[in-house]
Order: sequence, then structure tokens, then C-alpha cells
Amino acid sequence: MAELQEFTANILARKEEELSLLLEKATADEKARLEAGLMAISEKERAEKAKLDSKFALETATALQGIDNKSRNTILSNRQEQLRSLFDKAYQTMANWDSQTFNGFLQGVLEQLDKSKHYRLQLGEQSQHDLNLPSHVSLDSESIPNEAGFVLEADGVRYNYLFRALLTDLTQDMMGRLSRQLG
Repeated sequence: MAELQEFTANILARKEEELSLLLEKATADEKARLEAGLMAISEKERAEKAKLDSKFALETATALQGIDNKSRNTILSNRQEQLRSLFDKAYQTMANWDSQTFNGFLQGVLEQLDKSKHYRLQLGEQSQHDLNLPSHVSLDSESIPNEAGFVLEADGVRYNYLFRALLTDLTQDMMGRLSRQLG
């Protein structure tokens, strides 16, 4: 009987050892599975955080760019309005030149032209002045309605010195420069 008890005790000891090994393995497997799950959750959280950080950075950059654009456009609009106002005042000043000032401007233009050609001078309606014209320039009796300044014509080519046109060209050039400076 002692042998039977010893045999039974050996079987029980082996079974306990097997169960103990199975329990250790199951515990280790469960611990590994739990760690892998925690690692996956942690990685997912990092990915979500990175995605949110990226989205926030993009939204912030977009908002800042929008603010910069609006600010630049406001500044440009204000400067363009100031420039228009300045050129409107310049036009009024030029349109109201006295005969001496107008003649000085006209003579400056005529000095740059080819004196071997004959030019026809047509004055703007608002620029009717007494003129001292050289022999190669004749005055057209018809004026240009609602304009200040003049047009010279020679050989079918018209040279436009109407003040509004001169200032419009200058305004567009200045606004282009201003836009590039602010861009």
C-alpha cells in the first residue's frame, strides 16, 4: 500500500508540476498579450496625437496665411486709394495750370521731337491757352472734349499727352510696383 501511496503521490506531484507549468505559461502568455495590447493602444494614441498635431499645425498655418493675406490686401488697398487720390489731385493741378506752366510743359515735349517733321497739335478742351508754337507745329482748331492736355500727330502717329491718360499709365505702373513690394 505504501507503494500505491508513493505511486499516487508521484502522479499527483507530476500533475501539480504540469499544472504549475501550464499556469506559468498561461500567465506569461496573458502578460505578453496584455503588454502587446497596451503597446498597440499607446501606439494608436501616439498616431492620433501626431495626426491632431499635424491638423492643428496646418489649420494654424492656414489661418495665419489668411491673416497675412488680408492684412497685405488691406494695406495694398489703402495705399492704392492714397495713390489714386494723389493722382486725382495731380490731375486737378495739371488741368488748372496757367499758360506759362502749360507752355513750359509743351515746350519740354516739343524739344524732344524730330524737328524735321510737321506736327499737328490738338488741345484738350480744358487746356485752352495762348501758345508760342515753333514753325513745325500747327494748332488744330478743334479741341478734345472734356480733356486737359494735348495730342500731337505726325505722319499718322498720335502722341497722347492728355493728362488723364498720362496719369492713368503712371498710376498703373505705380500700383504694380506697390503690389510687388507688398507681395
